[in-house]
Amino acid sequence: MRTRRQALVLVAVFALVGAGAGVLQGGGSATAASQPMLIVTGAGAGGGPHVRLFHGDGSDTGVGFYAYDPGFAGGVRVASGDLNGDGNDEIITGAGPGGGPHVRAFSQSGAPFQNLGFFAYDTSFTGGVFVAAGDLFGDGQDEIVTGAGGGGGPHVKVFRYDKDSNVLTQVGGGFMAYNPAFPGGVHVAVADVDHDGKDEIITGAGPSGGPQVSVFKYAPDGTATATGTSFMAFPPQFPGGAFVGGAHSKGARDIITGAGPSGGPEVAVFQSDNSLTSAFYPYPPSFPGGVHVAGGDIDGNGSNNIVTGAGEGGGPHVRAFEINGTPLGTSFYAYSPAFGGGVYVALAHVAAPPPSTTTTTNPCAPTTTSTSTTTSTTTSTSTTTTTAPTTTTTGGSTTTTTTGGSTTTTSTSTTTTSTAPPATTTTTAPTTTTTSCPTTTTAAPTTTTTAGGTTTTTGGTTTTTAGGTTTTT
Repeated sequence: MRTRRQALVLVAVFALVGAGAGVLQGGGSATAASQPMLIVTGAGAGGGPHVRLFHGDGSDTGVGFYAYDPGFAGGVRVASGDLNGDGNDEIITGAGPGGGPHVRAFSQSGAPFQNLGFFAYDTSFTGGVFVAAGDLFGDGQDEIVTGAGGGGGPHVKVFRYDKDSNVLTQVGGGFMAYNPAFPGGVHVAVADVDHDGKDEIITGAGPSGGPQVSVFKYAPDGTATATGTSFMAFPPQFPGGAFVGGAHSKGARDIITGAGPSGGPEVAVFQSDNSLTSAFYPYPPSFPGGVHVAGGDIDGNGSNNIVTGAGEGGGPHVRAFEINGTPLGTSFYAYSPAFGGGVYVALAHVAAPPPSTTTTTNPCAPTTTSTSTTTSTTTSTSTTTTTAPTTTTTGGSTTTTTTGGSTTTTSTSTTTTSTAPPATTTTTAPTTTTTSCPTTTTAAPTTTTTAGGTTTTTGGTTTTTAGGTTTTT
């Protein structure tokens, strides 16, 4: 299959990028911060429509569900897209062959998302449906993209969910990616191939046609326009078609392709100018089931990665790689190794956790001391008259004043002001407070009234600096 690419170093490693029936959601990656992504798997034909979610290292999240009746044996195709703008991709599923072209959406917990479900094509069509999602219009909202399965024409459609009205609408009438008479169906993916802020639709011909890949822009009025990016991902005579996927970060414009059934599981990466940049085998070259692909930033480091799933006839083996085919170490069986239906793969964005809030106190912030404070006494008033020595308690210090006759002691009030962390300023006498920053503590004036007159004494002011203390009275 690779006669025209012998100049490339073909590495028989396992899995490069892509997105067969479930692809990287371009819209989500355009708006989300770099976060590790979840691997979404769907059982291939011959198994129940079982969907599972795994962490990027292959460990199980514990989430698994049947997208359709567990007795349905056509399997399930998977994709992901952020339909409500919360930063968490919803899981989008498409029924495999033998069932109607039923599309559904689920949250990452496995719960149905707003009961969203629809038939993308006529309910009598039993070829199944391929799914993808991305922000086609550059407005931060991901659209759902569908491709008819085998036995149908290469019909691509676009659907948009309105979270405010909880209504799904079809955008235009869609388009035929290839000759309308072609019966092999069409695989779909989404990515911002030209980096204009709007995702493009990537299509790959289904089995029985040449492995042609094309890229289209899709407008809100339903108009599809070919971009000029169009190539044969594998030798033109190869009849298995091409699975497609997209990945973009750090300026990469990667279009990821995986060989369809009847060929070796080759993965090839192209750019928007139709140039080939890398190619390799994610599984043994002798395996004839082809390879499903998905692309995205699996480890959250800002670089493109590839996740692959073995095609029909192989165990449900999932692996992950750098964009150049270097293995990441993720390798696991999504279902029983004995299951021979293969596995579809997708990658789902997870919203970044909210930033942690830390409250700190500026140690250099000025301290405000009120000169009108409250002093606790044995009565409810601030003035106490006695004929004996009087004890006045102010802010924790005790002063005893003795006079020969009737003595009136008028105390100023003291307020304890708490900051974070709490700090207490005592104003009964000059106080020296040592901090790492300049601090000024002012003692409140004290007025003492005697029979002979009034004497006002003002407390000193102490200024403490990091290097020493200066007191002014």
